[in-house]
Amino acid sequence: MSALSAYRYLRYFLAVVLIAAVPHKLLDPAGFALAIARYDLVPTAMVNALALVLPWVEVILAVLLVCDVLMGPALWLTNLLFAGFAAAIGIAMARGLDIDCGCYTTGTTGSMLVALVRDVIFLVAGLILSLIYARVIAPSRTPITPEDSEDSMASACACDPEEAPASDPNSQTPSA
Repeated sequence: MSALSAYRYLRYFLAVVLIAAVPHKLLDPAGFALAIARYDLVPTAMVNALALVLPWVEVILAVLLVCDVLMGPALWLTNLLFAGFAAAIGIAMARGLDIDCGCYTTGTTGSMLVALVRDVIFLVAGLILSLIYARVIAPSRTPITPEDSEDSMASACACDPEEAPASDPNSQTPSA
């Protein structure tokens, strides 16, 4: 598999993972807030705000991944999100908590170990995608500098630049 194919498949894979986690969070924000609160990792005052904002962050990141836009920041935030999820689950496991991870459903308890392994796999996929982006994709996307845009404008001009009338800032055009 080529790096470009892996880049495309991993982008779509992570976008689907993010989008699949959103519906229950939007449809049951109170249940999602309860799942967040059970981790006991964020101040109580922030739980509701986090429950309302996090699904939209996941949607925005998924859209950026699919559209291949702002990939540097999108990958950084996606990997940070998966690392945070894995860390939260790991801390909950270390505390001996058997709670709903809040990942894809609310109100059900599943294996915390399965959720941790799943999030680590997602993080590894995100890190591989970041590596492909940094080593293969980003270097091929050279930014357009002002000099480049002037050159492209000159080459796009239908007339010969040497035949075009020179504009002299000191000359005055007669007014009618």
